[in-house]
Amino acid sequence: MYNSQLFTTVNHLHATFGSGFNKRLPLFIHGANDIGMASSSDPSAGKADGWGLSDPQLFLQFFERFPGEAQWGLGTGNLVGNPNVMDDSRLGRGELTARWVLSPGVPIIALAVDDAYSPQRQGQNRIWCIALNALGELFYLTKFPKRPAVLKGTRMDEPTLERLAWATGRTVYWNIVEHSRRVARPDPYRERTVDGSYSPRSSWNGMCLTEEQIKAETQEINAFLRMKPIDFRTMCVGWDMRRRMEVDFAGDDGNNAGEAVVVFDCGLEEDSLASAKRFTRLKVPMQPENKPKPKEVTDIVNTAQGGYNNPRRFYVRDYDRV
Repeated sequence: MYNSQLFTTVNHLHATFGSGFNKRLPLFIHGANDIGMASSSDPSAGKADGWGLSDPQLFLQFFERFPGEAQWGLGTGNLVGNPNVMDDSRLGRGELTARWVLSPGVPIIALAVDDAYSPQRQGQNRIWCIALNALGELFYLTKFPKRPAVLKGTRMDEPTLERLAWATGRTVYWNIVEHSRRVARPDPYRERTVDGSYSPRSSWNGMCLTEEQIKAETQEINAFLRMKPIDFRTMCVGWDMRRRMEVDFAGDDGNNAGEAVVVFDCGLEEDSLASAKRFTRLKVPMQPENKPKPKEVTDIVNTAQGGYNNPRRFYVRDYDRV
């Protein structure tokens, strides 16, 4: 037993044992998300090393930075906040590869990526990434973004990488699970200027939008980004940032689909109920539709003089009743 040199309770722990012929005694990384600090140690030596302890930066909790404001976008609904979160990993820091706007103004609260994604699954057009937002909307990707070609000699600084990330994001399209789409609150007197069931999001190159259309889309997205949580809670039903999501990427329906997503509403608020909703993606083979041919019917009508006027023609379709 030894001290991690952290000031609060350790609630994150990760170990590495090496790989292949480089097997060795484990090395530990331990973190405390209360203050956002982490350290590492060698258990064989029984002490922590200097990694992470030399950083004097501490992260305050939301309630310490904004006293009196409710978390999770509740209360007055002017801010979105939650307790500090932390993740520990052996992966090194990468660079920004792709960027999108899925639900402007509504935070993404859960993200799942298929760790077992393979070229075979990619060839079957399987889902590899799913996102959930605070209104319960689910978005998913079945294609991989492709980075556009970069001219030789281009300086890859931060602004260039960001522009390249936006261009890369436009090579794929995020699909929405229609049954999870946001639901608008009743507005019988048409007092709202925005439809609560609508939200703009990033388009993709396959839509073939003009430059003016992309500018208009960007302006609309910026307008939604300026909206506060209270605005969405007023317009829409089901704001909940404490939902949980579980995804089964390996589900199969025999037609290269079958992925399943379960969304849990925890019912932590007084006016909410606990529930679990399961969404399954299915591919149904569509048979060519055989439309029945219309039958021509002639209706002969007597005139006031006892003769016959020109026959009126209309069509009646015969459909099989189910």
